[in-house]
Amino acid sequence: MLLTNFKYLWCILDFDSKRRAILLIPLTLLNSAFELINIGIILPFIILLTGDKIPLNNLNYFEKEINYLISNGNLLVILFIFVISVTYLFRIYYTFKNVQFSFLVGASLNRRLFRNSISDNYENQIQINSNSKVSIIASKSGTVITNILMPFINSLNCILLLLVFYIFSGFYFGIIFYVVSIFIALTYYVIILTTKNSIKNMGDIVSIKTDILFKFLRETYDGIRELILSNYQEQFSNNFYLHEKSLRESQIFISFVSLIPKIVMEYLLIIFIVGFVFISRYDSISSTILVHVGVLIYVSQKILPLIHQLYNSFISIHSSKTIMNEVLAMLNSDNILHIINNNNDHLTINKIKFDNEIKLSKIEFKYQNSDKKVLSDVNLTILKGSTIGISGATGSGKSTIIDILTGLLTPISGKILIDGIELTKRQQCQWVSNFAYVPQKPFIIQGTVYDNLKLFNPVENKTLAVNALNLTNLIEISDDILNFNIKENGLNLSGGQCQRLSISRAIYSNKDILVLDEPTSALDLKTAVDIISRLKRLSKTLIIITHQIEILNLCDDSIFVDNGKIVNKES
Repeated sequence: MLLTNFKYLWCILDFDSKRRAILLIPLTLLNSAFELINIGIILPFIILLTGDKIPLNNLNYFEKEINYLISNGNLLVILFIFVISVTYLFRIYYTFKNVQFSFLVGASLNRRLFRNSISDNYENQIQINSNSKVSIIASKSGTVITNILMPFINSLNCILLLLVFYIFSGFYFGIIFYVVSIFIALTYYVIILTTKNSIKNMGDIVSIKTDILFKFLRETYDGIRELILSNYQEQFSNNFYLHEKSLRESQIFISFVSLIPKIVMEYLLIIFIVGFVFISRYDSISSTILVHVGVLIYVSQKILPLIHQLYNSFISIHSSKTIMNEVLAMLNSDNILHIINNNNDHLTINKIKFDNEIKLSKIEFKYQNSDKKVLSDVNLTILKGSTIGISGATGSGKSTIIDILTGLLTPISGKILIDGIELTKRQQCQWVSNFAYVPQKPFIIQGTVYDNLKLFNPVENKTLAVNALNLTNLIEISDDILNFNIKENGLNLSGGQCQRLSISRAIYSNKDILVLDEPTSALDLKTAVDIISRLKRLSKTLIIITHQIEILNLCDDSIFVDNGKIVNKES
């Protein structure tokens, strides 16, 4: 399963990420080669320090080269310093390339995650908890990088280095080294067997509690005004601490299990070295013991950290499986809109234009996992250039009609006809591009007024921007209106100014059809009537959801929705 996930990750990587991954292969081999040379130079250097001729055990194949280096002490010292320096410099470079690869892949992965999340079909958008999406993109995707991808790459490097050290140590120490190695491997294996299920379960709990914490934080900041006015800061702080403490307590076991084997292995190494020295004193001179112990300590301080890194990588990957599955599920959504990229890499969609009318014919709709119909036998005709008013009680189906009309939702039966031609499900993402939408709660980003009008669209039209602001009387708030800075959530704007900015954005988008959902609820009646009258003069098709009689009187047609049906139509 894990290899399948990595295979899928490889398939979705962009070209640059794959190029960096391929480059890591020769770098990893070079890193291992440098470590092998490092080992080769350490033995004659230790022998040189003892000043005696030492048996080379199973390394007699290299006796001539080793004796030459020992006989040229100055050369050996220079060579030793050079090899060690080059090895560690290369290790620094290799570490940088590893980290660079991991985090750049993370950026690419997050871009795709975010794009998938906002490109999913609208019905899925409203069914899935947005807090879960935010948690995946802001936190869990990073966990995939730090707890899965980096440990996986590190594991491959560790395996190669261990192979190098084991070949050398096996030659030098003989069978006893392999016996000790098997014992160490069995110790780690037993620990893994006894803890892996608990680690997996605790990883699942961490994933759930991370979502809960993100949800709490988001809800807190969304309601910050009411929180302050109600003087609930202490209660919310205590609640946050409970969530945070619960999450950290779940992580304690994973961290503890990852640290224990290192302590145990260090203890066993000390016992082994003492035993090795004790046994060796009977059949070898003290300088030989010194060389053997020196080599053993050097090899051990290389091998044990590598083994522990492998173990930690397993713990990290195993505890993050659920998080990885959640990230891959978002990456592999079957309901992503088919979006075409142009050469400038921003979204472009070929629009389906209409010349005469839009018609809803016998529309019925219900949401997924629900038996209740939200709309039933809805029939509506909208002429190009007309203004349609929609009213009705809360929950009557007004917004659902708009969502069907714009192509955000697909009816379970009935037809959407554009100039008499039925709109297919495949064409819906193209049809959506005809609409500009003004929501009940204005969507405001932190930045300039112009930033809020463009919303990251690379195409600029400052003349159109000023005209749009003029039409909503928003030009008056600053002499340099386009560069006027708006604070987070529009805190330095009134509710009415936020609504007018949202209407200006719809005008700036220059779409054929404007959909306005209670667009003037925060405006006084005179201003509201004035703005709608000006919008009508744009000769665009306007669809307005409103409860204000004065606004409905400005419409060419108005309909009333009750319990999912159009119960009357007034002209």
